[in-house]
Amino acid sequence: MKFNYKDLNIRSKLIIPILAVMILILVTLMLVFNRISTRKIRQTAFDDSEINYTIINNSLERISKKALLLASNYASMEQVTDAYRADDAQGIRDSLKRSLTGQINTFKSNSGIGDALRIHFHKQPAQSVWRIWRTGEGEGGDDLSSFRNSVLAISKTHQPVHGIELGKGGLVIRGIAPIFVDGEYKGSVESFFNVDDLYKQTAFDETQNLSCFLDKNSASIAWSLQKNEKVGEYTFVSQAKESDLDKVNPELLKAGENGKYFEVRGNRAITTFPVLDFEGNKAGVFYYEKDISDVVNNYNQLFQLIITVFVVVIVVIFLFIFFITSSAIFKPLNAFKDIFNKIAKGDLTANIDYKLISKKDEIGILGQSLEEMVKVLKKIVTSITYSADHIASASGQVSSGSQQLSQGANEQASSAEEVSSSMEEMASNIQQN
Repeated sequence: MKFNYKDLNIRSKLIIPILAVMILILVTLMLVFNRISTRKIRQTAFDDSEINYTIINNSLERISKKALLLASNYASMEQVTDAYRADDAQGIRDSLKRSLTGQINTFKSNSGIGDALRIHFHKQPAQSVWRIWRTGEGEGGDDLSSFRNSVLAISKTHQPVHGIELGKGGLVIRGIAPIFVDGEYKGSVESFFNVDDLYKQTAFDETQNLSCFLDKNSASIAWSLQKNEKVGEYTFVSQAKESDLDKVNPELLKAGENGKYFEVRGNRAITTFPVLDFEGNKAGVFYYEKDISDVVNNYNQLFQLIITVFVVVIVVIFLFIFFITSSAIFKPLNAFKDIFNKIAKGDLTANIDYKLISKKDEIGILGQSLEEMVKVLKKIVTSITYSADHIASASGQVSSGSQQLSQGANEQASSAEEVSSSMEEMASNIQQN
């Protein structure tokens, strides 16, 4: 059966538009609050990423300055300046070993750094003198000029250097201090930490992770990382905690090469930003990820609560409107309908409730009109009834007169017959005589 709005009763015609408007309002509210919730989730995640971005950079700065402080302490030692009075790297190394080995071992023990301590002495311009963590081959004497830009930089400027540097072993956080003998630059000493120490400094919780990657060009320098896992064209260096690298999107790594990039994907907030070396050049890309499921769930619960409240409010409003319209419109209309039905059956005794006709709205006007119509109908019926009674009385009188005339005619006919009979009798007598 084809739906036709015009065929509906007044109640349906009134309720359906109201219901449609309320549903439209509810849907609009849902869309608006969903948009607001999405923005809030993104803003919350972004604020968190800003905080942790600052924490990571501050931790890098703190570690590099710690490395520089260690290097500066050794650069200022009298044993070191005395050792650098020698002309060759071997002579410097032997002197350093004799004077510093005991002190270094004591420092390892007391500082808690242990074998993680990395101190490297250089002779200008860029020759290795002594790597304290190695013995025998690789202990020192090799040329660093082909891959140690930080050593070349301090050799030119004679100023301390600290920050990240990309080398054959990957990314290292260094602090390098110049060594002067009688005011003359003789070389430098450095202390450094691995990127893993950055993860310890940041103290991420179970929802956070920080990974480090090298692009194709940087990975070609860090030959020791050539066999590491790849993500697109990026080489994995390390991460704060083990996670599935398949979730790392190389497009986001690419986006973070030239500046900080932030994006929310599902329940993950991802921030990528470049790893800058001591000269401010790009050395790699950091990939910071945070699971924001709790934030999303909290906003979803709040969203559901708000929508539930609005649904309840809209239902209450709808019921209120329904009962108000029923009381103010449909109840009076039903009363009017009953009166019309009685009138249709010829009953003009029905009385209209005074409350209905005393109203100042359309219902009151309609009630007054109906009351006036009933009065007029009563007058018309009364008039017709009176006329009918009058006609009936006149008809009775006419009928009585007709009967009297009929009786008189009968009597005249009888008299005529008697006269005729008398005439005939008289004629007969005359003939006989």
